[in-house]
Amino acid sequence: MAAVKTGRDNTERDEAAARVLSTGYFTTLQVLFLSLLYSPLLIGFLALIAFSGIGEFFMTANRWGFIGVGFFTYLFALVLPFATLLWVMVIKPFMGGHI
Repeated sequence: MAAVKTGRDNTERDEAAARVLSTGYFTTLQVLFLSLLYSPLLIGFLALIAFSGIGEFFMTANRWGFIGVGFFTYLFALVLPFATLLWVMVIKPFMGGHI
């Protein structure tokens, strides 16, 4: 196998991609992206709280009801990272990235 010669002349630097963002601008971008990332989960949680009878469940549930809800909460916690990944893959092309 022959060694490949690389020259410094053929590499170009993308100045727009290499610039350093200010702290305030970077923090603002982080807050905007995180609000976009967590908005479906927050809307779903608020809808669940608004339209379900949570107080009635706690007043009338038995032991197996609590075990069932705990099991589904555990499954939800296992599935949530994958759902977040799918949401990120949906919004990434709109931000100029590739999948």
